[in-house]
Amino acid sequence: MWLQRDERYLLIVYCISTPELNIEGPMFSVDDLQPFVIKPPCVPIWGTRNVVKLARELIKNKHNNDLTCDHIKKETDAENNYATKQKTNNKYKVWFEAKCKIEAANKMLKKRDLVEVSECGNYYYKINEMKLKGLDLGGKYMSFWFRSNLWYTEYIKHHWIWIFGSFFSGIFTTLLVQWLIKIIK
Repeated sequence: MWLQRDERYLLIVYCISTPELNIEGPMFSVDDLQPFVIKPPCVPIWGTRNVVKLARELIKNKHNNDLTCDHIKKETDAENNYATKQKTNNKYKVWFEAKCKIEAANKMLKKRDLVEVSECGNYYYKINEMKLKGLDLGGKYMSFWFRSNLWYTEYIKHHWIWIFGSFFSGIFTTLLVQWLIKIIK
């Protein structure tokens, strides 16, 4: 199954952070997940390799693993101060766009039965459970060969244009070989 870019990248982050079944994963803030859903304009090649690298660095440097949803929900003043700080930096529009994309991607991942993510407060997401399908698909997205195979089976395998393309390339190759034989003799 080939997912949209935001869903793919979030699934990769969730698989790296929760590599086993039936365990709870860490909590992520919107700021943690923002680089995965908002494509940075300064990076010309933003592929899965960079996503995996950035996700591993994020998990390695994660400091809020001891937070719980109850702890987050009680801190309403901190959340209000956080939103005010975001608005004053004129980054609120980008931050809000990232929040909406994260929510939409999490809903679709939950609908497809890949991962169980809950929202804690307004700015945090907690991985409740990774499903077997989600771990398998996330592992495939992290590998170039499996990822390209998923893309191939989704878009190219059943596309009629490849039949015509291969037919005309066969004719062209035959004519090219005959022409080269005439030139060599």
